[in-house]
Amino acid sequence: MTEFLQKTILVVDDNPNIRNSMKLWLQNEGFRVSTASRGEEALEQIQQHPVDVVLVDFKLENETGIEIAGKLKECKPDLPVIMLTGFPSYETAVKAMKVGVSDYISKDEDNSKILTIISKAITDADNLQKIRSGSDSGRIPIVLACSHSLIRESLETFFSKQTQFKLEKTISSLDYFNIHRKLPEIEIALICAPCNFKKNNNHFSKIYKLQRALPKTKLVIINENLGEQDKIELLKMGVRGFFSQDLDSEQMYKALRLIDDGEIWASRKTLIKSVKDAYSVFPQNLSDTTKNFNLTIREQEILKALSLGLPNREIAEKLFISESTVKTHVNRVFKKLGVKNRASAILVAMESSQLPDTSKK
Repeated sequence: MTEFLQKTILVVDDNPNIRNSMKLWLQNEGFRVSTASRGEEALEQIQQHPVDVVLVDFKLENETGIEIAGKLKECKPDLPVIMLTGFPSYETAVKAMKVGVSDYISKDEDNSKILTIISKAITDADNLQKIRSGSDSGRIPIVLACSHSLIRESLETFFSKQTQFKLEKTISSLDYFNIHRKLPEIEIALICAPCNFKKNNNHFSKIYKLQRALPKTKLVIINENLGEQDKIELLKMGVRGFFSQDLDSEQMYKALRLIDDGEIWASRKTLIKSVKDAYSVFPQNLSDTTKNFNLTIREQEILKALSLGLPNREIAEKLFISESTVKTHVNRVFKKLGVKNRASAILVAMESSQLPDTSKK
């Protein structure tokens, strides 16, 4: 912990024995430590002295840790606050996240686990500051929504070795995005399916809310085991990729680069089904796409053929033109739509045409 010798932790607990023991332990780990017995005292300390992380007890005599955390975050929104409790529950964790708590852990956890969470909170805060100051502007910011410790650690290790991508923040639930208003710029969001989609078909409503909270962020579902139709609906809603559990590091890096470049990472089977499904409602809305992107009549015909998943040879036969001419028209369509592949062309056209939201049916 020598890298945190200059970092200060504020411990908020109304039990003097706990405050003193936490202070001694954290000082032995190399931190500077200050303490407070109530929320008002903690608020005064963060206003008067530099504090890097706050550890607050969930239950104090006259107030709750959630109330204290809310006041601290109102004063300093970027200050990491970690809540400690003797009786953890899902409901309490959600309440804690709603006021901006960075993490929520049991007092019974091993000291090493608590230290890991503290270190992560400090690193996240430092990275956020670097991005805002422009010193880390060359790397693509990514957020991970996952509560599984092994998966989180594996991905954190993966991103620590990358020069193109930066794991900006790791959270346990998508609820974080729905309740926070001040969010860092995020290019890609990795959403762990087992950790976030726990009820039947609740992934549609969660993705819909996330799209509203982060309209410019590319959404990727990881560790997924979804059915083909679910994937098709999610593609329509704006999801840009599906990573299976057995995706290796090399493939993940390639997939992230393609997704960041505007491509889609999904199986060929899913993509073909999605464009064929789109075609059932696509033609009657094509006039909007024509207007928005100035497609010629021939380019409209090419786009319709692409939506059926037809190869260039079959398109040439249907339109009575050469394959080289088809290729020329396809490239022109891609250029006008600002895409690089067929599936992306159909999805852009669908979005432009303002098709009905079939995920709500």
